[in-house]
Parts: sequence; structure tokens; C-alpha cells
Amino acid sequence: MQDSDNESQLLYQSIAEQQDDVEDKQVMVSSLTDMAEAQDESIQINFDRELISKLEEEIVLLQRKNIYLIDQLKDRDNQISLFKEKLQKQTAMNEIHQIAEVQLKQQIEELKIKITELHYKMAMNQTKIQTIPKINLDFSWVNHIERDHSHDGLLERYEQIKVAKRLAPIQVKQPNQIHHSPYFEQLTERKPITQRKRLNNQ
Repeated sequence: MQDSDNESQLLYQSIAEQQDDVEDKQVMVSSLTDMAEAQDESIQINFDRELISKLEEEIVLLQRKNIYLIDQLKDRDNQISLFKEKLQKQTAMNEIHQIAEVQLKQQIEELKIKITELHYKMAMNQTKIQTIPKINLDFSWVNHIERDHSHDGLLERYEQIKVAKRLAPIQVKQPNQIHHSPYFEQLTERKPITQRKRLNNQ
């Protein structure tokens, strides 16, 4: 950046010197022209004219060189502007990356805290689960029940384990089928009694 500024200053200085040289030569041309007009001798006039022509050619060359230097200076200024713009963008990107890095670190720390809390809760839940008494899930007696869809067989098995397991009695009413188990016989014996009571009430 400093080298570019130095080059720009040198170009400006060279342009200024060229401009001063052009102005000096223009003054000389003007003076010689005035002198040529005042002199009557043809030889001196021709000499002055030749000198004037040379000076005019030098002026044209200096002007072209001046234009070239001005174009170089413009290109240099454009390069400096582009470099400054890139530098500003890079600085902004660096700031964004720094902010993102800080935010990411904060999120990581928060995530670590949450993971620690989750591990603690899992450990506490594991401790609670270990303190809960185990439920007796012994249903092995079910496997001994005959699966032949026979209500008599099911009820006979039920009667056998009812006393040991203290299960509540069940009632299966299917009037369209005839059952020969003692439990159903007891139910069928009660039905006529109920019907008699209804007849008496009538």
C-alpha cells in the first residue's frame, strides 16, 4: 500500500515537471516568435523558424508523454481503489468469522452443559429405576390352559387355580350351548328359581 502511494507521488511529480517544461518551452517559442517578427534579416528568421519547429515538436512529444503519464496515474489510482475495496471486504469477513467463532464456542459450551445435565438426569433416573420393586409377572399358569376353545376346559382350569391365585369368578353366558361343568350347572339351577319368583310376583 505504501509502495503504491510512493509510485503515485512520483507520477504526480513527473507530470508536474513535464508540465513546467512544456510551459517553459511555450514561453521560449513565444519569445522567439516575437523576436523573429521584429528582425528583418532572412537568415535569422529562418534559423528562428527551425528552432521554433523543433520546439513545437518537443512540445508535442512532451504532451503525449504527459497524457501517457496521466493514463498510468489513473490506472494506478484504480488499482489502489480496488485494493482498498478488497481490503475492506476482507476485514469485514474477518470480523464476521471472529463473531461466528465466538458464537460457535458459546453454543458448544451450552451444549456441553446440556449434555452434562442430561447425563445427570439419566443417572438419577437409573437410580430411581433400581429402587423400584420388581412386579411379579408370573403368568406361567396361562400356558397350561387348553387352547381348544372349550369353555368347559377353560373353566375347569380356572377352578383349579382360583383358590391358589385368588382370582375373581367369571361368568360366561351362552344359552344356545349345553355345558356340563359344575359351574354352569350351578348357574342353570339358579335360573328356574328366578323364573319362579317372577311367576309368583305376577
